[in-house]
Amino acid sequence: MSFKKEVYQATHAWAGKGDKRLRALQREVMMEFIIHAEISGARAKGQVGKSTVVNFWKKQRLQNISFESQMIYWNAINELWIIWEKLGEPPRPR
Repeated sequence: MSFKKEVYQATHAWAGKGDKRLRALQREVMMEFIIHAEISGARAKGQVGKSTVVNFWKKQRLQNISFESQMIYWNAINELWIIWEKLGEPPRPR
């Protein structure tokens, strides 16, 4: 099973709860982050860590994404962290 499909299935029940539009947006952002993680070499959730998130923020800075948009990305990545039951929280954008 591909990493994207694994994440999609892991977030299926989560996406069905709460504000559907917000969850759909966050899920799209999660998938964008997962594509970045796959390009970086991650093939499973255990291979995604803080360095992957930091590299993602560096890429975002090169694209001149606003801080507010970066916080939307961070909230989605943080939700993914919770779903994956990772300790702590992912690094925040700077």
